Amino acid sequence: MKLHYLTTKLLLFFLFVPLICSYAQESEDDFDILSLEELMNISVSVASNTQLTQRESPGIISVITEREIANMGARDLMDVLNMIPGVSLGKDVQGTVGFGLRGNWGFEGKILILMDGIEMNETLFATTPLGNHFNVSNISKIEIIRGPGSSIYGGFAELGVINIITKHGEEVNGLSATGTYGTGEKTFARRNLSLTTGDKLGDFEYVVNGFIGQGNRSESVFEDINGVRASLTDQNRLDPTLLSTKMKYKDLSLKLIYDGYETTSLNWYGEIEENAPYSMSFKSVYGELKYEYKLSEKISIIPRLEVKNQKPWRVSDSEDWLYEISASRTRGNVTSNIQFTENINMQAGFEVYSDVAKDISGGTDYFGPGESEVDYFNTAVFAQTRFISNLANLTLGLRYDEHSEFGGALSPRLGVTKTWGKLHTKFLYNQSFRAPAIENINLSFDGTIAPERTQVFEFELGFQVSPKMILVANLFDITIKDPIVYFLDEEGGEGYENFPETGTRGFDIESKYKDKWGYININYSFYSSNNKNEVPLYNIPDEDASLLGMPNHRLNLYSNFKIGNNFSINPSFNLYGKRYTVTGLDGNGDTTFGAVDSDLFLNLFFNYRNLWKDRIDIGIGVYDVLDRKMKFIQPYDGGHLPLPGMGRELMVRMSFKTNW
Repeated sequence: MKLHYLTTKLLLFFLFVPLICSYAQESEDDFDILSLEELMNISVSVASNTQLTQRESPGIISVITEREIANMGARDLMDVLNMIPGVSLGKDVQGTVGFGLRGNWGFEGKILILMDGIEMNETLFATTPLGNHFNVSNISKIEIIRGPGSSIYGGFAELGVINIITKHGEEVNGLSATGTYGTGEKTFARRNLSLTTGDKLGDFEYVVNGFIGQGNRSESVFEDINGVRASLTDQNRLDPTLLSTKMKYKDLSLKLIYDGYETTSLNWYGEIEENAPYSMSFKSVYGELKYEYKLSEKISIIPRLEVKNQKPWRVSDSEDWLYEISASRTRGNVTSNIQFTENINMQAGFEVYSDVAKDISGGTDYFGPGESEVDYFNTAVFAQTRFISNLANLTLGLRYDEHSEFGGALSPRLGVTKTWGKLHTKFLYNQSFRAPAIENINLSFDGTIAPERTQVFEFELGFQVSPKMILVANLFDITIKDPIVYFLDEEGGEGYENFPETGTRGFDIESKYKDKWGYININYSFYSSNNKNEVPLYNIPDEDASLLGMPNHRLNLYSNFKIGNNFSINPSFNLYGKRYTVTGLDGNGDTTFGAVDSDLFLNLFFNYRNLWKDRIDIGIGVYDVLDRKMKFIQPYDGGHLPLPGMGRELMVRMSFKTNW
């Protein structure tokens, strides 16, 4: 199926048709939804820890609002991220799915996922598995840095940051419930229930949310590297349980999260296991206590304590625990914010954290002879200054981390932004790092592992064509030194090793058009790894410009068309360019590779809002209308063939809300 011609036509159509429409439509925007200009001026803090608009923020920023998530009928976080420029989904070991950014695989420690500012990546491998995992019905907005965040967040923010911001008590102001049911041809795809209550009572504000469900990754047949086939129907389960609460009294806040994500899988590495399916769980408890102490109108100090205790990748074959390691991180942070003048702001502070991991399966030698437990300690200092002038806005930042195992890592940043009426520009330079996680250190090939060190140049140019349309283009160049790479040796043992270098360069283009009838958002992204990659496990023979599993070309669209005041039709699609994958073994036992053709994943969601006294919303949608069955490809040579997705899914969602 040759879709590169379709890619070009769709890109030109959706870039220029809205431009024509912007001059043909002059009616006022609806008052129940923000205008495009107001949307672009929504404050974000993910790139600077201060409230700035997307155009001013010193980062390449994407923001997805609550209304956009509801309109597109997003089933989970994976659907939302799949609409972001440069994001591509892929698979890792044991049936898990993550994503890469700008052609670089980011599942293991390269992209930080936050929920209300709390670090969600598990501490052993620094991963966050996706698929029916996070509750999208309780999200207020998602802020995404499509670039480094290490100078602010440290060593899991090497290539990007995802900050999921859930609803505040004042937004909930009562009780809401959302039920979701999706079905494929043979079995259910998901059946989830969410309950949320919250309110603001004077100086006290609270939210309590519960989310529970069951899901299936696929109902197709999976083939392993040896040609063994097995049905995935009801054997690659995705069952979430998430409880969270946020409480705030004046300037004191407390957040607690329990995440009990459970899955099943047929394969461990590349082969289907004899005792499959086996169970795997990712259970975590998170907490944060924070207080903002205002010394004056211009000076504030924010002490923060964060704890997380986790048992990720906990594997059972129904008789014994095959992998059972607990990990915890305790972090203390103090940040000062000083507004010297109206145009000069400075943030500075320090941070310490302690990591502890323990083999709780009863073994005594997992971390070395007689060692069932390890601990590490990290200290960091950081500062960031922002200067506002008529010439340009300048952001200078620096963070230094000192780790007890791998030593120091320096993360400087420079951001120059400028807005001239409808035009804005950004020039960004970052040095970031990926801190080796506990198991990266424990499973290192030669007993030593160094942090990845990354250099990124970015340039953004944006132009507001009309009050209803904006075009934004970004260029990037990413060089990753000493990348930490996971591999399997000839005996089947796993490990990590630093390789010399990898990286990508490329661009993305985004067009947003919004009118009283709805909106159209479309983005196209491209990367090349020419002369950038020196990691053999990422290579495809005779394809220097491509990395395994990551398409060079991506095109996404999500749109909203209103029919009356309450009903809307919301088509969306993801177009994946050609990708490369492991296809099997040759007669000598060496890996063979092949191409997966370009593929179009079309979705259609119908939304009816504010039924029965504005209390009920009903949505029905069809996902993967063409039944293409997304192929989740492993972005390195780890012996995995593609994992097929669910295929065509019919989903019904109903939400009920009432105010106190």
